[in-house]
Amino acid sequence: MQSLRSFLISFRGGQGILPGSSMIEVLPFANPLTIDAAPGWVVGAMLWRAFNVPLVDLGGLIYGADPDMEAHSRIVMVNALSGHQALPYLGLLGTDAPRLLNLDRSQITTGETPLEMLEKDEPNKGVLGWAVINRKLTIVPDLPAIGTTLVPLIQHS
Repeated sequence: MQSLRSFLISFRGGQGILPGSSMIEVLPFANPLTIDAAPGWVVGAMLWRAFNVPLVDLGGLIYGADPDMEAHSRIVMVNALSGHQALPYLGLLGTDAPRLLNLDRSQITTGETPLEMLEKDEPNKGVLGWAVINRKLTIVPDLPAIGTTLVPLIQHS
């Protein structure tokens, strides 16, 4: 079986996996700049590699959890995969440093996230698919959809 080199990211309310090729850098938490009219799951932005990069709280987007912006938090810089020149990168707010893992393709399921595992009316908001890792629901974030949602905010900030 073919395995996928992935990174497991912990965030308030859950965890997510990203393909190894999408992750660029892990930074310590720094207080973000405010983005006017940003949804609650965007905790702000930071200047990185000459780009205004929005910081996304996956726990807030997917589970409605309060952001975890503490000293031990990490900012995981990823390729936004949005196809927009204005937004090539996203920062994902994590509660800890990501962990490398080799994921078997059979562990990933696309489509509907099991409703019994989510306590939310909109279970697919920001979710491309899911996996169960160590008996815990693990989200595959929909980075292109998240990025596309944020492009208007970046273009007007």
